[in-house]
Amino acid sequence: MSLVHFVERPAIRACFNRVHVRPGLACADADLDGRQPVRPLSTRYTLIGTAFDYLARFKTAHALGSRNGSGGAVDVIDGVWIAERSVEAMRNRPEFAEHHETCRRRLDNIRRAVGAYVGGDATRLREAAAGAQWLAHVDTLHRTGELRNPDARLDVRVHDELLALADAFEPERLFAGAHRILLNPTYAEASRVGGADPDLVVDDGIVDIKTTTKLRVDPAHLRQLAGYAAMQLLGGIRLPDGGLHDAPAAWIGIYFARHGLLQRWRLEDVLPSRAFEQFYAAFQSEMDALALAKAA
Repeated sequence: MSLVHFVERPAIRACFNRVHVRPGLACADADLDGRQPVRPLSTRYTLIGTAFDYLARFKTAHALGSRNGSGGAVDVIDGVWIAERSVEAMRNRPEFAEHHETCRRRLDNIRRAVGAYVGGDATRLREAAAGAQWLAHVDTLHRTGELRNPDARLDVRVHDELLALADAFEPERLFAGAHRILLNPTYAEASRVGGADPDLVVDDGIVDIKTTTKLRVDPAHLRQLAGYAAMQLLGGIRLPDGGLHDAPAAWIGIYFARHGLLQRWRLEDVLPSRAFEQFYAAFQSEMDALALAKAA
């Protein structure tokens, strides 16, 4: 289980559905500025979604992180990749142990390529995209306990689609004025819900990346974002330097990757008045119930 599944528990879902206001989309067709959405080139939707989560983080660090230490105001913070946890887990899983050393070497090579890209070498984007595709394959071991293809080869259609999505993604425009961006951080209390790691935390906002083909607000996505906002209050995010990012979330957003659009809403517009307090209480109550069930 993870937070995505935790917020679908009946009590949390019922509370959210009762108190929230479903927002509309402020982004209109005009926002596309004549651009065509990025079309799927394959049916590997889950792989694309996970791989682009990685690639979007790489491009954010490439576009904004290079300003660190040179007078810029953007502090881009990355942490341990989920795929790294998967590779480390192989060591103690008999059925995957034989893949550990090979996957570790491949992971190290991807780290070097991504490091060069993040460091400012734009020519390494294709390598970063190829690496993101493999990371998405390995990522599943940590998230689901399954690993079907640790020796996965590059799917050219997926690769081309990722590059098109990366071309549509413009961190400088989308996050103009940001001071701190956390890339796929893990909440301090994540273990209480089986894992909770938002795609991006931008100052006092939380962004979920979606590669859906339709510009549509799904209530499940809003519940997920509200859940992240609750985790932000519960213990915040531990930073690599030992600090804590625990400012309450003021806004939530969805980046529609195929359209290059970021839709933001103030948290109080989705959960107005005391609605977030009620959701937070239901969220905590279900965490306590889950803990008791595990202890029984």
